[in-house]
Amino acid sequence: MHNQMSAAFKWTCSQLAPALSLLLAVSACVQDNPPAVTSLQQPAPVTLQSAGKFDGTWYGQLGLWHVTLKVTGSKGELTLNCIEQFKFDIDVSADGLIDTYIRGQRFDRRHIGGELPNFVLAPGGYCSGGQGKLRRQ
Repeated sequence: MHNQMSAAFKWTCSQLAPALSLLLAVSACVQDNPPAVTSLQQPAPVTLQSAGKFDGTWYGQLGLWHVTLKVTGSKGELTLNCIEQFKFDIDVSADGLIDTYIRGQRFDRRHIGGELPNFVLAPGGYCSGGQGKLRRQ
């Protein structure tokens, strides 16, 4: 098979000369008139105006749960206290939107959500859940 492919790709110098001449002509033209590279430049980084808008520590109570949410940029550390303490790392959008599921070793999977300062913890277990407003301090 290798010999068949090699035979199919054999060209003589006289067959390649026109293509090589054209390639050299284009190369010389480009050297004399280099194209603008503005389309290849990296765009300026986008800065979200709302980034950090929700930074800080948020507190509240939903049902029997005491809620603490520490937000830094797009990351949040959620602490839930009721009989036991549970900590979760969650995402917080630049608009303050939270929409995820949390689960722990002794904490059944539950949905949390809201748009800060509004917060919802799906009901479940002894401490249940609830919805309400968190306050930032």
